[in-house]
Amino acid sequence: MKDLSVPLQSIIDTLTPTSWELLELINTSPELNFYEIRKETNLSQEKCYKELSRLEGGVLITSNRKFSDKRIIGYKITKFGLVALEQYKPQSLV
Repeated sequence: MKDLSVPLQSIIDTLTPTSWELLELINTSPELNFYEIRKETNLSQEKCYKELSRLEGGVLITSNRKFSDKRIIGYKITKFGLVALEQYKPQSLV
C-alpha cells in the first residue's frame, strides 16, 4: 500500500507533531474517550478537539458514537492511520 492517493498524502503532510502524538496514543490505547485523551496529553480542550478533528477528517481515526444520543465514546485508528504511522511518521518523532 505504498502508493497512497494524493488526498491522503496531502493529509499526512499537514500533520503536526501533536497530531502524530495523538495518532500514536490512539493506536496504542484504542477506545480512549475525549476526556482520557486530554488527561494523557495535557492539551487544552480546543487544541485536543482541533487535532482529533484533523485526524478524523483525514480518515486516520474514527469515532465510536453512542447509538442513543450520538455522543462520542471512543476513538480508534483506521487502516490509513496505521499506514501513516508505519510508513510516514517523521523520523524526528520516532
